[in-house]
Amino acid sequence: MSVFTLQANHHLGVPFTAPLLGPVHCEVESEVSISVLVLDGPNFLAWKANQPYNYFAAAMGVQNFRQSVFVPSKTLWYLVMVNFGSLPTAVYFNVKT
Repeated sequence: MSVFTLQANHHLGVPFTAPLLGPVHCEVESEVSISVLVLDGPNFLAWKANQPYNYFAAAMGVQNFRQSVFVPSKTLWYLVMVNFGSLPTAVYFNVKT
């Protein structure tokens, strides 16, 4: 599991490559509530540009996120963690492919 400090009003998109078959296991823990998204490359770019996007998994305002996601292609994907709050927070995350 990796740990980092997520500053207030910031995000981190962690890239990963999905397996051809089988799920991707995503785990996130935070000291304060954050939002978590699983996006493919084009939707990550759309999200960053404040354009319409589609997600494959999401949870808003959570401190714990554990989900197995079956993504439809073996391409580059992103686990996105967003701190909309006013304080920085320690975030622990792990992606198992």
